[in-house]
Amino acid sequence: MLCWGVIRSPSPTVFERSVLIAAPVERVFGFHLDPDNLRHLNPPGVRTLRLEVDRPVRPGSKVTVSLRLFGLLRQDWVVAIAEVEDGRRLVDVAVSGPFASWRHEHRMEPVPGGTRLTDRIEFVAKGGPLLGSIGALLWRPQLAFLFWWRHRVTRGLIEAASER
Repeated sequence: MLCWGVIRSPSPTVFERSVLIAAPVERVFGFHLDPDNLRHLNPPGVRTLRLEVDRPVRPGSKVTVSLRLFGLLRQDWVVAIAEVEDGRRLVDVAVSGPFASWRHEHRMEPVPGGTRLTDRIEFVAKGGPLLGSIGALLWRPQLAFLFWWRHRVTRGLIEAASER
C-alpha cells in the first residue's frame, strides 16, 4: 500500500533586531504610525516607486509599496496592519509580496534613556519546503543589513527631531 504524507510548509524563520533611541516612546511610536517615513528608510540602491496608504493607520489599513532594487528589479508589497497597541506595538502582515508569509512586529518599550525599538519578523520564503529553507538562509543576511540600516536612519531622524 502506497501512502503519501502531508507536505507541510516550513516553519517560519524568525529575525529580531533592537535599537535604543534617545526619545520618548510616544515619538518613536508616532514615527512608525506615519507610513510616509518608509521612503526615508530604504538602503542605498533601493528606491520607492509607489507608496499608497489607507489612513489613519489602524487594524485593517493597507499599505501598498513598489520598490526598485538596484535599478533592475521591481518588488511589490501589500501589507495589512493587523494590530495596533497604542504606544507599544504595531504589527503588519503581508497580503502579497516576495514571501510566502511575512509578519512584522514593531515593539516599543520605554527604557532608561529613551525607547527600545525591536523589530521581530517571522517569514517563510517562497518555493515550498526545500526552496523555502534555502531562501531563509539567503534572506537572513539581507534582513540583517536592511534592519541595521533602518534602525540607524530611524534613530537619526527621531533623535534629530527631538533636539529641535
